[in-house]
Amino acid sequence: MSQSVATAEPIAVADADLELAFQFSAGDDLALARMYQRYGALVHSVAMRALGDPDEAADVTQQVFIAAWQGRARYRPAAGGLAGWLIGISRHKIADAWAARGRERKILNGTATATPQMA
Repeated sequence: MSQSVATAEPIAVADADLELAFQFSAGDDLALARMYQRYGALVHSVAMRALGDPDEAADVTQQVFIAAWQGRARYRPAAGGLAGWLIGISRHKIADAWAARGRERKILNGTATATPQMA
């Protein structure tokens, strides 16, 4: 029995993804570059939708791939795909960005409402 064209492509993509995942988890820095090419736009899009700021979204995207590289020893390719793993990291980095916004707002509000002391 031969595979139809409709099923052959997803299997080829899945195989390529799995190969990339194993190369990445083994510490292949070229795999990191390929992973960024494949998933960078996805991560950036999620960050942009959540944050609404292009600069913050770019920063979060960079943070996600740095965190992925640093945590590659904990990634298990057989447990799930790279896209899902990266989105999980993205959620944490987006939450960090929101928390930083909150801290900045508190600082700015505290500074704006503080009255100068007269000596």
